[in-house]
Amino acid sequence: MPAVSVQVQAQWVGSDTCAVCHADIYKSFRQTGMGRSFSRPEVDRLAQTIKFEHTVYDSLSDFYYSVHADAGKLVMREFRRDRGKVIHQQERAAAYQVGSGNHTLSFIEDRNGYLFEMPLTWYSQKKLWDLSPGYRENNWRFDRPINGTCLNCHTGPSRLTPQTENHFEKVALGIGCENCHGPGSEHVRVALASPASQANFERTIVHPADLDRNLQMDICQRCHLEGLRVWNEGAAAEQVEAGKPLASFQAVFIDANAHASETDFGIAAQADRLRKSACYQKSGIMTCTTCHDPHRHAGAENINAHCTSCHGGSSAGIMPAAATAGKMPALRLPAASSCTAPQKNIQDCVQCHMPTGETSDIPHVRFTDHYIRRNFKEESYVAHNSGAPAIPFLVPMIYSEIPAEKMLRHGLAYFEYHQSGGGKAAYLDSTIFYLEAAAGHGASRHDGDDEYAKGSAYYLLGQVELAEPALRRALAKNPAHARAYYILGKLLMQQNRPAEAAVIFARGEQAQPKLLENILGRGQALLTDMKLEEAVATFGRMLTVDSLSYEQAYYYLGQVWRNAGNFALARASYRRALALNPGLTLAQLNTGSTFMLEENWQKAVAVFDQILQKNPDYVPALFNKSICFANLNQKRKAQVMPQLRVE
Repeated sequence: MPAVSVQVQAQWVGSDTCAVCHADIYKSFRQTGMGRSFSRPEVDRLAQTIKFEHTVYDSLSDFYYSVHADAGKLVMREFRRDRGKVIHQQERAAAYQVGSGNHTLSFIEDRNGYLFEMPLTWYSQKKLWDLSPGYRENNWRFDRPINGTCLNCHTGPSRLTPQTENHFEKVALGIGCENCHGPGSEHVRVALASPASQANFERTIVHPADLDRNLQMDICQRCHLEGLRVWNEGAAAEQVEAGKPLASFQAVFIDANAHASETDFGIAAQADRLRKSACYQKSGIMTCTTCHDPHRHAGAENINAHCTSCHGGSSAGIMPAAATAGKMPALRLPAASSCTAPQKNIQDCVQCHMPTGETSDIPHVRFTDHYIRRNFKEESYVAHNSGAPAIPFLVPMIYSEIPAEKMLRHGLAYFEYHQSGGGKAAYLDSTIFYLEAAAGHGASRHDGDDEYAKGSAYYLLGQVELAEPALRRALAKNPAHARAYYILGKLLMQQNRPAEAAVIFARGEQAQPKLLENILGRGQALLTDMKLEEAVATFGRMLTVDSLSYEQAYYYLGQVWRNAGNFALARASYRRALALNPGLTLAQLNTGSTFMLEENWQKAVAVFDQILQKNPDYVPALFNKSICFANLNQKRKAQVMPQLRVE
């Protein structure tokens, strides 16, 4: 059956509006995992799990973390110790929690509309706090941005500010009715206006059960398909509508390694795994809702009932009565087959044919594998990464049928993969290859994203002579492309063209003031060009919006005051930078240098000693310390310092 036609002018109204007429469904849905997917922190519920004395240590970054409640808020604390003494600490309050709590609860900080993941997650199955997924490999601390794709798989329509990565104009709480039924304003309008025919009334909302199988699956795999998503031109995460092909909004690519193992799977890979199953392939009608009622939580007995609707009966192949009596319904197995499971241990279909396993992307979590099949080896059902090639290929799962458009999205996917997957140069080579091939076949984007990705790839590969023309082509296509201004400004700074860079950054700020990187870049360009008063105003404007995300802004502001001869303000700015990032060695080094400029040699030495305690071979600190000793008439020490480095 074709997609249900919903009037174009329909707008999102929110689930609370739906509850007026559909109270029972609304109430039961709010208790499901999807209904509890995104909310304000439930501090009372988490009270038993919060122990301020319990700490999580990250040995790679040398930070400790703990969580506690304060005035009804969930607060995370980061600190660092030196010989038992706390030498750094900061606390941040969570604005939102992500997840139902069935498996995990992660937390988000809101800084004037900029959303960032926080470093600790509650892992419900093992009842422990630990670093958030991925943080053992790369500790983002409080600075991992939450993008539109991430947020819109856990919420109703939430509007990402254009040209930003993580600033939101609106955040909805929880997955809502309209995620699966489409925007509801017309449905509400017709219901409230005047009596209408049932047929016309029903056509104002999407009924997933009336859609063909592919469109039904598209509703679910909008979020339950593990992969990297590339948005079509003009499309955004909050615009995806049920009843329309997902490919009309986005392309989805998966790492080819995801299919290399029979047992490894990501926590959101249900649609892909289900499609591998004979049950799905041979039935012709099976979808996610065959087993799952989206409005209610279903236990194992409900799943078994669905299995037996196809596999039950009294024909040949029924399992022996001893195996089924009082334990599970009889199964009609395919011809010439038999169930080899230990009969006395059989409890349900899922236990044998959809066992749980450790997910490949989320630690401390065991999840049901939706690849339904006969034979599993329990001991091999463990997430692993061994044997994976260094540079995986991206395989298109949802894509345009037009070859040139498919190539274009493939190129954009490799660029996004580079940005989020470790920065291997081969991803950038693939970005350029596919985008050039797409352009050769006449495929391009009016929004400039193709030239932006190409120019950024050239820039990151050090090919600035190719990067600058591509970025300028992006801006010719789209003068509001704030991200292209930012990369072009960085390129100009790299070429020692600060005056030109300042102009470009200013245009980027004008195009999208919420993209703070352009303001940071402009301040740095003004500093380099020694326009100190303008630089102070620029950094100040930025820090008014977000004073917690960019320690570089405080560092550069310190450099401004240092050049202006105001050493006290310089040190105050460096202290603010170090409060956010105690590993910012340049801020410490320049703190010491301001004391040297004031000829306060003893205080300078004390600062350099702090650096050398962590890094005894840090040459700038060693060199400056020797100068201090020379000025203190301690020539013997001054002469020894360079020798320490040589030895």
